[in-house]
This record gives sequence, structure tokens and C-alpha cells, in this order.
Amino acid sequence: VEERKIPAAVMAEARFKGRIYQDTYGNVIFPHHDAEGICGLELKNHGKSVLVKGSAKGLWTSNIFANDKTLVIAEVAIDALSYAAIFMKPDTAYAAVSGAMGPKQYTVVMELVRKITNLETIILATDNDEGGDGIAEKLEAYLKGQGFTGEITRHSPMSRGDDWNEVLKMLPYCPQKPNLRQLKRLP
Repeated sequence: VEERKIPAAVMAEARFKGRIYQDTYGNVIFPHHDAEGICGLELKNHGKSVLVKGSAKGLWTSNIFANDKTLVIAEVAIDALSYAAIFMKPDTAYAAVSGAMGPKQYTVVMELVRKITNLETIILATDNDEGGDGIAEKLEAYLKGQGFTGEITRHSPMSRGDDWNEVLKMLPYCPQKPNLRQLKRLP
């Protein structure tokens, strides 16, 4: 809340209940899932991002609801939460791949896509950098190759090099939805 500026109210939403934890050392823990359940734990803290020993990269996801029509896929969970804080819609689920994707993760993404029965749109909310470009291009090609016929769009921050948490931190605090027309790069 303090460092990443993700409002506590966003993390308290039913969408994210049981999907974000904190250990006794102050690390934030994002569980990764695959077809069998939890396959890994990703720890985040000041300058630290690691998978717990014995963990495998899967997919961090928000809770999925029956009326979901949109899936936002971000690079990391903090960016997915930041995107939700900026653009929160009630029929939108969130996921994160935790950086460069391994072959198993593509399958896990497709399993999630099939699980959301009313899915119409996938938003690839990747960073505006080379890594984000690659993830978005490969993921879009994979989803289309697997037969997803809904809309796939990429939505990245305007400034090259930015991610969605950097955008969120630039916004003035407001408990209501921010006015994105006022968004500008701060020095």
C-alpha cells in the first residue's frame, strides 16, 4: 500500500481475497497455480522477487466469477493489481505470468481461458518495453493458435519503459476512479 500505492480497498475486493498473502518477514506472497492447484509461491519485497525453493512458475490469478467477460494478463501480480486499481470493472478477472514465460505456462493460460466460460476479451497489460513486447506477441499468437476467437488487445503504458505500477504511482491519490486525462509523467 505505501510503497506500490495499490489501495487497500482494491486488495480487499472479493476479486482478490485469498490470492495475496504476507509472511512474518513482510514479504508479499503471490501463489502460482497450474492445473493441479498451487505449484509455487512468489515472494516480493523491497528489491526482491523470488520463487520459494521447490516452486514452479505457473500463473497468479485473481478469483474468477461466473459473469466474467474480460481477462487481463499482466507480467507480474503487482502490475495486475495496479491495472485493477486504475481500470477496475466488475466483470474482469486478472492474471500474471511473472516475466518471461516457460512452455508450461502457455498451457496454464489456455486452461484459464477455457475456464472463463463467458470470456469475450483478453487484455495483454504488459510493460512498455522489449520484454513486454515479446510476451504480448507470443501470447497473442499462442491464444489465436489455440482457437481463441474473442478479442485480444494489448494495453501498455504510454511511456517506453513503464509498467502499470509506475503509472499508478504517478496518479494523485483519489478513492474514486482516477481521471486518466490528467495523467502525465512526473519529473
